[in-house]
Amino acid sequence: MKIPILIVNLLFLGALFIISNQNIHMGVSSERQAFFQDYSAWIGNIFNKAVDLTAYVIKVDWLPDKNTEIPNNLSTGNFPNSTIN
Repeated sequence: MKIPILIVNLLFLGALFIISNQNIHMGVSSERQAFFQDYSAWIGNIFNKAVDLTAYVIKVDWLPDKNTEIPNNLSTGNFPNSTIN
């Protein structure tokens, strides 16, 4: 439930930034139309960046090479300078 509220708050904050940075008066029809164009372009940009990020994450090779050796202290759980007894 917290994530949808966070998303709505970020979208609302983005709308306020667009309105304040461009000095838009929402009571004027032409300026309201300009706001919706800027806001939809901003939302589209967020979507495109999310698509790019997702594509990058999918392309990354997350698994180690099969020939990679694991040091003995990692495979047995004996870590140097370990204070846990």
